[in-house]
Amino acid sequence: MSPGTQLILGCAGLSILISYAWWVKVRTWMLRQELFEIRDWLWDCMRRGDKLNDPGYQQVRHSINAMIRLAPLLTFVSMAKLLVDGVEQRSTKLHGVPEVDVASKKVAEVFAYHLLYRSFAGLAILVLVRLFRFRKSSVVEQFAKWVGRVMNSKEIVVVDGCLA
Repeated sequence: MSPGTQLILGCAGLSILISYAWWVKVRTWMLRQELFEIRDWLWDCMRRGDKLNDPGYQQVRHSINAMIRLAPLLTFVSMAKLLVDGVEQRSTKLHGVPEVDVASKKVAEVFAYHLLYRSFAGLAILVLVRLFRFRKSSVVEQFAKWVGRVMNSKEIVVVDGCLA
């Protein structure tokens, strides 16, 4: 291989590496922004209804805060490890306010979208889903359920500094 070809391939490889490093930061920023928007929407709804002290709201708010803090660390590998090791679920019967349930579901969907569509591992899974002719929507729903389990776990909320 000629030195010119090696230089071009080296520069291309380096630029791909740098681009990926930037993409990781950008996708984390996008995820956090979406989580902030959900949290703000929920706060506005609860404030309008004078329900800021509702235990279900407090629980979901702590979960969202923890997910925001852990956004760079929650990858396929870490999520799988949490699910395989088992997570201790908190009581979900506290949710009686429809807005809280909507926000909780939306956070799980946003995180599932982040894992599936904004990462190489997620795109690889989607390619496999396509190859084996699974319904993509059912795979996304299953990922959202898994994220919901992690979001509702005591292990995640410990990051927020309290057990709600």
